[in-house]
Formats: sequence, structure tokens, C-alpha cells
Amino acid sequence: MQNLYTDAGEILDNSGQPALVVPQQRGFTVMLNGGRLFPIMGPNRHSGIVLRAGVGFMRHKIRLEHQESEITQLEGDYVKGYDRLTYGPAVSQYIGYLHASNNRLINFYAGVEAYQGFTRGQRDLNFDTRTADNDPRFDLLMGVRVGWVLHLSPRTQSDYYFR
Repeated sequence: MQNLYTDAGEILDNSGQPALVVPQQRGFTVMLNGGRLFPIMGPNRHSGIVLRAGVGFMRHKIRLEHQESEITQLEGDYVKGYDRLTYGPAVSQYIGYLHASNNRLINFYAGVEAYQGFTRGQRDLNFDTRTADNDPRFDLLMGVRVGWVLHLSPRTQSDYYFR
């Protein structure tokens, strides 16, 4: 947004007043995953090391939030010149531990996950740089995934009745 800033470092709204513009990132990934549980540790055969990999699609862009002011340059089709819309194929990997207790009460998982996106900019022109940004990109996301698993299956009947 460098072309929107004044010499004082502010972005002005339609009435010439300083505006608050907050850049935010928006995006999503759609993945088809497959994996395997290796029951080498844990209390039973449902616990152990989990390896998972996936292929899919990644899309992201910059959202310029300015609810308190009207800024024509950041509304309608004009905002597309600043949003850096990017998408392309992606892959993911996960390695972690899954714990499934014998009493079915303490069930959790924890691990490290990574996504790699082989993306490309989709806009013909970025207004601030006056160039197209459609060179290949490598987008990397890494994080920790933890969760608690709740089993919601009905109990098996323990009493049997004969006629």
C-alpha cells in the first residue's frame, strides 16, 4: 500500500482524514490426506507414532480492513490491486503421537505439521508496485497440532438374556 501513504505516513479516507487500515491475511487449504499409525509405544495397539501426508490446494490473500472509513482505492474492484491473491498446488506432512487409553477417557494427539504451497500470484497488476507478481512462489506453513479425542460410540451390552 506504499502508494497510498502520505508524507506523514498516513492513509487518508475520502474526506481527507487519517484512516485506520489493518492488513489481515485470509486463506484456506483443501487437502486429501492419508497416513499410518505405528503402534510401537503406548498402552495398546491404538496408540503410537502417526505419520500422515497429503496433497491439495492452497489459496491466500491480504484483506485490508477499514470499517471506520470509506477509502475508494480499497473498495470494490480497486482492492484487487492490493490483495496479492495467490494460489496453487500444495502438499502437507504430519508426524506425531496418538495416545488411546484402555479406559477410553484419556485420548489425545500431539505433533508437528507442515504445509508447502507451490503458488503463483493471480493479479495482472499490483497498484502499489505497478508490476505483475506472477512469479512462482514457495509458501511454507509450520505449526503444532494438539487435540483431545472424545469417543462417542455406544457401550456394548454386558448382560445377556436367554430364553
